[in-house]
Amino acid sequence: MKIKTFIVLLAVCGVLAGIAYFMVNPGKSSDNNQDMTGKRLLDDLPVNDISGISIKSSEGEVILEKGENVWIVKNRYEYPADFGKITEFAKNLKDMKIGRYFNVSDDIQERLALFDPDKEGISENSRGMRITLKDKSQKILSDLIFGKPREVSAGLGGHYIMPLNEKTVYLIDKDFKYMDKKPEDWLDKELVNISADDVSQVVCKDFQENVLYTLKRPEKGKSPEFMDIPEGKKIISSKLNDVFGALASLNIEDVASPDLAVEDTGLDKPVCFEYTLFDGKTYTACPGSVLKNDDNKYYFKVSTEFKEPEKNLNK
Repeated sequence: MKIKTFIVLLAVCGVLAGIAYFMVNPGKSSDNNQDMTGKRLLDDLPVNDISGISIKSSEGEVILEKGENVWIVKNRYEYPADFGKITEFAKNLKDMKIGRYFNVSDDIQERLALFDPDKEGISENSRGMRITLKDKSQKILSDLIFGKPREVSAGLGGHYIMPLNEKTVYLIDKDFKYMDKKPEDWLDKELVNISADDVSQVVCKDFQENVLYTLKRPEKGKSPEFMDIPEGKKIISSKLNDVFGALASLNIEDVASPDLAVEDTGLDKPVCFEYTLFDGKTYTACPGSVLKNDDNKYYFKVSTEFKEPEKNLNK
């Protein structure tokens, strides 16, 4: 092979290698790539100062705020938020590390869905998820656009992120593909969690406060009994146990609007169950009607109060 031909082949190989590199990598890597790889993107984020979180996407918006005592879902009637979920989310943001980063162009921004979800004149598939963190004075601590997750063919895991109003895209090691984007997804879903063994008495009443029946434990550790059994009737013990355990791990799906007419919920004339615990707490649970658009879900209301436990005169 002539030397001239060999040099030409080397040049062609060099061009092909360059083309292959830019096809695999979405953009031109920054000169400081080696300096940033492995570092935390939000290493300076003051996690304890976060008092507000906004998650905006084409699916809706979630507004979380830190209240005086608990975190709330601001745009879900200020119902308490799932604190554990918020803590885990903030930890993932703080811990996410940079795999690589590169300069962005309009083409890359469109292909990786890194446009602000409020931007007009672009396709739905080009809109990302904007996450904004603020402190109690409303100062922005972080403002990021989360684009598409890394494709499996390009490597394992990761997510493309771009700080708002910047022109650098970061591939981080965390995957936010299944990030919850609706307010109801961030509610504290546990309504009550009362062990059946802690319930001393259950009284069933109609909407006029007439007692329909009473179930009671003679003492803690004993099986519940039906008080004043109608003559000729037989009690099914398993049914009694079901009633006493009804408040164990009772979770909600969503919160109904306060503006909803009580007649539409079936809670205008409910049959309620008054649960009295051995420690004096009382929970009143009132099932309502089925939802019009979902016959697997019901309206439900629970209230609580404290009553001084009755003294056992036999002791």
